[in-house]
Amino acid sequence: MRTQPVTRFSSFVAINALIAAFLVAAPVNARAQQATDIGSRDMQDSTLFRSRPATKRAKEPKARRYRRSGTTVDSRDKTAATDPEIGLTIWRLRPSLPGDPRDIVHEATATSTALTPVRLTGEDRLSVGENFRFAIESSTRGYLYVVNRPMYDAGPPRDPYLIFPTRRIRGGENAVSGGQVVELPTPFDSPPQFTISQRGDARLIAEEVIVLVTPKPLELEIGPDPLRLSSDTVDEWERRWGRPVERFEYESGDGMLYTAEEKAARLNPRYRISRDGPAPQVLFRIPAGQKSPVFLRITISVRQPDTSVTSRPGNSLQPTP
Repeated sequence: MRTQPVTRFSSFVAINALIAAFLVAAPVNARAQQATDIGSRDMQDSTLFRSRPATKRAKEPKARRYRRSGTTVDSRDKTAATDPEIGLTIWRLRPSLPGDPRDIVHEATATSTALTPVRLTGEDRLSVGENFRFAIESSTRGYLYVVNRPMYDAGPPRDPYLIFPTRRIRGGENAVSGGQVVELPTPFDSPPQFTISQRGDARLIAEEVIVLVTPKPLELEIGPDPLRLSSDTVDEWERRWGRPVERFEYESGDGMLYTAEEKAARLNPRYRISRDGPAPQVLFRIPAGQKSPVFLRITISVRQPDTSVTSRPGNSLQPTP
């Protein structure tokens, strides 16, 4: 089946195995290594959760246990309470099982297949041909951009593409605020999911995703399809706004399905998750000012399928018709 050209988010997110290696280029000194060994911690009062609307509850919310993973930065206890944070959850769309809440129907063949979103963890990987969605949450108010650049085992570097915003995803609306989970694509977009797609003869080994949140809209021409960017443009963004990043993995997210609040958020773009609502699978803390652009680079490792892969034209991160 032929796919439509990808809708490229405006700048997207670094890991070693699927989500598995959100790698951040930063020196690791003795203090940073010591912070890495702290283990799990309750992130209930993090910047991201505090940016959500408060709820009136008689009981205290359950602790959100996160474990520190990946490269860390120097201990910054005095500033961590105000550092911007980005939450990321990747939902694999697997064939529905008996009792699963049906999400969408993927017309892959003449026989329709119901798909159910399931959370991925840092130990998971996506395969070529798999369907998925992103859910992104920012603790700061601004404008969200997601960029994708496929990584192959041979040949020259590929061009980066702005896959969000485009007019085919959320109508191009990319304003974000605390508590607002931006799901890409939404169930109402056409198509309502992305697919990892092999391109050319070289082996696809990873998807580089860059997430950018800016106080003001960038001067980019947004159309129905992903916008090709120059590598120099993306490198300049990183030079100006890139920072070392702390990464935390939610300990209780393995295999979770949508909660009631996450369902409400994906069906209503204006819905804001409550302060004690569901937690993102991965939490990134960036030592930048509240009014500074946030730049986050992520690598999603890709696994080749057991069977032969049919090459497809266009960008590797493909929405599936």
